[in-house]
Amino acid sequence: RRNRSIHACENCTLGRYAPSNRSGQEAEACTASRPGFVVQEAGAIKEEPCAPGAYTAASDQASCNPCGRGRFAESAGSSVCVVCKAGRFQDDEGASECRRCPTGRYLAATGGTVCHSCPESFTTKFEGSLQLDDCICPPGSYRPEGNASGCQPCPRGLECPGGQKSISTGFDG
Repeated sequence: RRNRSIHACENCTLGRYAPSNRSGQEAEACTASRPGFVVQEAGAIKEEPCAPGAYTAASDQASCNPCGRGRFAESAGSSVCVVCKAGRFQDDEGASECRRCPTGRYLAATGGTVCHSCPESFTTKFEGSLQLDDCICPPGSYRPEGNASGCQPCPRGLECPGGQKSISTGFDG
């Protein structure tokens, strides 16, 4: 930025930059960095985007903030962090994505940092399960009606594909 009273140049401060005009001469005024972008050096001629996993919500910033646990910023230049959806979690700061709850775990809430385990001997059909009701008996076991003790091994000679309360005898009856 040119100081007209003493005809000397001064560097723009952190968070601000002086883009060159078309003829390559210094611009007249310093420009504040946009949300999602920063200027980390005095005298800079351009702003830089925050990396994935980081953001800045305000303009005129010199540094980006990491997204907190349970949140993420997928792309560079983010001005906000997004909350993880149900069935997904993030236990680290500065993440660029949320992870699905692994098989045998679930998460109903958004913004989660840890998934809940299914009861002992139960699992889920897929990653990213949302609720306790998604917990089922694995293949080779079943849960008898009214049995609160969990999954039981399939009786010899019967089919137990998993996820069912009753067992198949193979007879139509």
